Amino acid sequence: MKSIMNFLCLLIILQMNIVQMKNSSEVHRPFFFFHLPKTGGTSLRDVFHNNLFINDTVFRPCKKVPCKAKSVTYDVNISSCAVAFLGHFKPWETIYELMKINDGIYGQMPCHRQWSYDNDSPFIDKLVSILKNSTCVTVLRDPVDRMISHYYEFLVHRANMTAAEYMNSYGANKLVDATG
Repeated sequence: MKSIMNFLCLLIILQMNIVQMKNSSEVHRPFFFFHLPKTGGTSLRDVFHNNLFINDTVFRPCKKVPCKAKSVTYDVNISSCAVAFLGHFKPWETIYELMKINDGIYGQMPCHRQWSYDNDSPFIDKLVSILKNSTCVTVLRDPVDRMISHYYEFLVHRANMTAAEYMNSYGANKLVDATG
C-alpha cells in the first residue's frame, strides 16, 4: 500500500511539472528515464511515452526498437534524433555512446546535438555538463520490497521453484545473483 501511495504522489508531482519537462526536452536537452528493474518503471515509462512524447522521436526498447536493444548504439539514427530515452540504461554508458554518435564515430547522422563541452576535458566533466542540461528521472524503491518482488518474479514465475529448492539446486550465491 505504501508503494502505491508513493507512486501516486510521484505521478502528481510529475503531472505538475509535465509542461516544464516537455518544453525543455529537445534533441539538445534530452529527457532520460533511467528505469531500474522492479521499481514500477514500466508503468511510468508508458506514461512518459504516451503523454509527453507521443509525437516525438524516442529511443525506447520494445516500442520503436526491439526489446533486446539495451544500448543507444542499436539504432544510431533513432538515437541521434531522440528527444527522450526511456528504458533500462546505465547513465554514464548512455551519455558516452551518445557523445560518440554526436561526434560522428558511427558516420553522418540525421541529427546533431549542440552540446557544449570542451573536447579536451575529462569525461566526467563532459558527463556532468550534459546531465546538467538534461532532464533525468528514475524511481527508487525500498530495497527489501524490491528483493521480494525479484523473488516472486524470478523464482516463482521463471524458475518455478521456491527459494529453498533453488538454493539446494544452485547454492545460496546463485540465489542472491538471481534476485538482483
